[in-house]
Amino acid sequence: MTRQAVTDGKIPVGQTLVANLDQIVVVASAAHPLPRWGFVDRLLASCAASGFEARVCLNKVDFGIDADMVTELGWYARAGYGVHLTSATTMEGIDELRDAVAGRTTAFTGPSGVGKSTLLNAIEPGLALKVGEISRSTNKGKHTTRFAQLFPLENGGFLADTPGLRQLALWDVSDSDIDQLFPEFAAFIGKCRYGNCSHVTDDGCAIRTAVELGDLSQRRYFSYVKLFTDG
Repeated sequence: MTRQAVTDGKIPVGQTLVANLDQIVVVASAAHPLPRWGFVDRLLASCAASGFEARVCLNKVDFGIDADMVTELGWYARAGYGVHLTSATTMEGIDELRDAVAGRTTAFTGPSGVGKSTLLNAIEPGLALKVGEISRSTNKGKHTTRFAQLFPLENGGFLADTPGLRQLALWDVSDSDIDQLFPEFAAFIGKCRYGNCSHVTDDGCAIRTAVELGDLSQRRYFSYVKLFTDG
């Protein structure tokens, strides 16, 4: 999984966060901090660009989840992502997540404070990873994992805990390929009026029509547009 970084000379370079993986679990939290779905989309796009299978995990569900969260998770499930609702406090969903990572090399990634290290401790008791706290001034997590760490699982496979991310830009992905990073777009790509449709302003766009008809998530589509226009 690679992100764009900048050298001391302000030159963009690709920075590999973790390699040799089978899958990545993108973690958000139901509260403290609230989900940043656009950032989840960026992480999922980065997974797709790197060729990794991805799952979406909403942690801290013991704080409660609202209708909007249920809707967003439903769109991810429709797009083909494995979706997990977990709480390391009540252990809700931990057995299912443990089964999903068994025998595989899996990285957990997401913003600081969403409970990645706590989840790993719940999946594999005995890891005793350091758990961070939430900054009262920003409601964002404080970094406790400074670099990617790989841990063996008792029942086979490995878990990787990655540093909390606050920004992410795609690396080495052309504008014309960004639509390939949204799996739910696949059924509509190639059906636009123009072969080089950007899916942003072009007339006769099948993806924009699908959004208007409610067949695709409008919010996910806006994430695509932001990636296409801003990178």
